[in-house]
Amino acid sequence: FTREDVPDVAALLLGSGMSGFPTERRTLEVYLAGAIGAFPFGTYLVGVLNGEVVATVGVSFNADTRRKFTTLAPPVDEAYLSDLTVLEERRGGGLGVAMLRGAEAFARAMKSDEMWLHVALKKPKVCALYADNGYSVAGIDPG
Repeated sequence: FTREDVPDVAALLLGSGMSGFPTERRTLEVYLAGAIGAFPFGTYLVGVLNGEVVATVGVSFNADTRRKFTTLAPPVDEAYLSDLTVLEERRGGGLGVAMLRGAEAFARAMKSDEMWLHVALKKPKVCALYADNGYSVAGIDPG
């Protein structure tokens, strides 16, 4: 993940409809640029096909490199996956699984035994992606 990736990753995240991001492009780009200096404690992985950014996923390894959670906070010393996003017209072709595998490999290389994440239960396809790849529900946020 480099400074050159920031505009394309911002466009991908903004176009995904995911919540939790600044909705103003410049603000999101500043947020993402801040993630560059967080390596190796956190970074974004970027999937590129034919020169186009088509997928991204965030991985962090401490509480300073992830969003703050008031409930269901992941363990501070374990890997946390966030923002797995695939360009809409590229979904269904295995890119989400490839990015998930890349994030898991990165976490193993960083000596993290577990991967934590939050997912909106109102997104059954996303929930199925994680369940089909061995993830289970550790808790449900009542909010």
